[in-house]
Order: sequence, then structure tokens, then C-alpha cells
Amino acid sequence: FADENSVEMGEKKRLLYIDCLRGFSMIFVVYQHILTFSMTGLEASWFADIVRSFRMPLFFFISGFVSYKALFEWNFKNLGKIQLKKIRGQLLPTAVFFTLFISLHDKLYIGWLFDCTKSGYWFTFVSFEIFLTYCIINMLFSKVKNKNIVLIVLAISAIGISSIWYRLGNFTTRTGLLLSLDYYTRYYLYFIVGIIVKSK
Repeated sequence: FADENSVEMGEKKRLLYIDCLRGFSMIFVVYQHILTFSMTGLEASWFADIVRSFRMPLFFFISGFVSYKALFEWNFKNLGKIQLKKIRGQLLPTAVFFTLFISLHDKLYIGWLFDCTKSGYWFTFVSFEIFLTYCIINMLFSKVKNKNIVLIVLAISAIGISSIWYRLGNFTTRTGLLLSLDYYTRYYLYFIVGIIVKSK
């Protein structure tokens, strides 16, 4: 099955159907942002409602799927390298463009920081927070040889974090708004499901 739906990329195999799902999830996210920030009034259509119902769960599921690292050696050195790569490739470009966005719209930077939605770009920070959580859990259980135990711990963490969102809902404290905890607790589960599916 994997051979029929994958293509060689150097020494790595890329699953074509996952690449297609990634593309569709990105298109749907951009589509929703255009409706919300550029074409207000159209976001209430039936098609927009359908897209809104699955676009972010799909995005985080795929993020988890492609983030799974079966043979990765979890130690402080490798953790530092992988987080530095994430910061350079994900957080720094986002910070630059967010700063430009805020300056063009005459918004206060501090107000933007304590906006849960981060003017629509919350998912960049939340995806980093979720990936960091995944890495920390793997670090803590790096000595465990049985990968199923780690997967069980990840599943328990997903259920626990999701139940926090279910019980508390909107996080209105300054820390909750700064870290976009409403979205973090809402979508962590989908990321871990993607990890578990890929591991199998």
C-alpha cells in the first residue's frame, strides 16, 4: 500500500496522499482566512461552515502524522537541535511578518501578544507549543524501550489536555491568552492521534 502511494525523495519516502491532504488543509486554512479577514459576510455560507468544521483538526492531525520520529534518539542535544530548527523555520519568520502586519494596521504589539487568536496566526505558535510538548514527553520517556508505553503516555496526555479544554473552555487569563491555551488544549488531541496513526 505504501509503495503504491509513495514516491522516492532521496533516501526518504513521501506518502502522496499525505502530501495531498497537507495541500488541501493549507488551502482550506487560507480560504477561511480570506473569508474572515477580506470578504466578511461570506464566512456564514454552508460551504464555509463545512470547511470550518474539519480544517484545523485535519491540519493538526497531519502535523502529528509527519512529526512522528520512530528512530530519533531523544536526548538534550538532539532536542536542542530540533527546537532550534523549529524556531528558525517557524517562529522567526512568523514574528517578522506579524510585526509587519501589526505596524501596517497601527495595532499595539502588547495587545496583539495577549490576543488568543494572534490576529489569525495563532496556529503557528500553538503548533510549536504542541510539538514542544510532544518532544518533552519523548525526552522524559527516552529510556523506555517499548514504544507502545510512550504512545500510551501520549494518548493519556491528549485525553487529559482535551478534558481541560472541555471543562474550562475559554482561557481568559493573561498566560492563557499569551499562549493561546484555548486552541492548544483544543487541538493537541488531533496532533497526538496523527502521531499514533503514523506509529502503526
